[in-house]
Formats: sequence, C-alpha cells, structure tokens
Amino acid sequence: MNKKQVAAFLEGEEWTFAKTMPTTPHWYIIKQKCSDPDKFVEAAEYLQANGVPHRFFKKVYLYSFFGKYKYWTNGYPIDQTDVINRAEI
Repeated sequence: MNKKQVAAFLEGEEWTFAKTMPTTPHWYIIKQKCSDPDKFVEAAEYLQANGVPHRFFKKVYLYSFFGKYKYWTNGYPIDQTDVINRAEI
C-alpha cells in the first residue's frame, strides 16, 4: 500500500475511543474487528516502515501523519501487531 491507500483505509475504519486512558485521548482499531484484516496488516507494515520516531514517556513509537491525526502501532513485530492507534495532532 502507498501513503494514499493507507490513509484511505484508516479513514474508512470505525475507531473506538480508548476510555482506559482518558488523560491521553486516542482511538484504536483491532485487526480482528476491522473491515479487512489483510489491509490492516499492510497499513501496519506501512506505519512501521515509514513512521517518524517520537518518545511517549519512556517508550519510542513510530508515528505517521495523515490529515489531522497521527497513527502508530504498538511496535511489536507485524505478526504480533493487532492494534493501530490514532490521536489528533
């Protein structure tokens, strides 16, 4: 997937608010519940390959920016990645 395709896939998903982290508002999608698990994997691969490193507390995540959101995975290997997160920039 290219950047435009990843952005279109992510924008088309139904996101869930992460209510367990109200002081760090963000949303997430889960691979098993998204519209196309194969596209989820491709999007996660893109995010991990093209993300820009930024520190969040003690951990560094790779963030990609599309529109008004930043996106990131949990940083696990692709075969263990089952969540993509997003937050407003």
